[in-house]
Amino acid sequence: MAHAGQGLGEIAAAVSVATGRRLRAEPLRLAAGGGDGECLRWPCGDGDLFVKLAAAARLDMLEAEAAGLEALRNAQALRVPAVQGVGLAADRAFLALEWIDLHAGSTQAEATLGRQLARLHGAVTPR
Repeated sequence: MAHAGQGLGEIAAAVSVATGRRLRAEPLRLAAGGGDGECLRWPCGDGDLFVKLAAAARLDMLEAEAAGLEALRNAQALRVPAVQGVGLAADRAFLALEWIDLHAGSTQAEATLGRQLARLHGAVTPR
C-alpha cells in the first residue's frame, strides 16, 4: 500500500467534495487505529475529520463500515461519529468521519457506556 503522503492534495479535494467541508491541504497528524488502512486527523475550518484510507479495492469495506456506523447512530443508544463521506481518490478509498476527541475513562463514563450498550442491544431495527 502506498504511503498516505502520496496524493494527499487529490485526497483532500475528493474528501472536500464528498463532505462539503474545506480541508487543509495536508492532515495534521496520523491518528491511531484503522486496521490495515491509514488513519488521518484532517483539519477543517469547522472541526477536524477522521479520515481512513485504504486501497481502492477496499472501497466496499469502507462503505460497509459507513453503513454499520449509520445503523449504530440511528439506534440513538450511544455516541457514534457521524459519517461525512466515502469515496475514491488518488487510487485510494476513503471514509471521512466526524472527529471525536477522546479522553481518559472514569468509573462514571464506564457506567454510562454500559447503560448505552444495554440500550443498543435492546434496539430493534426495521427489516
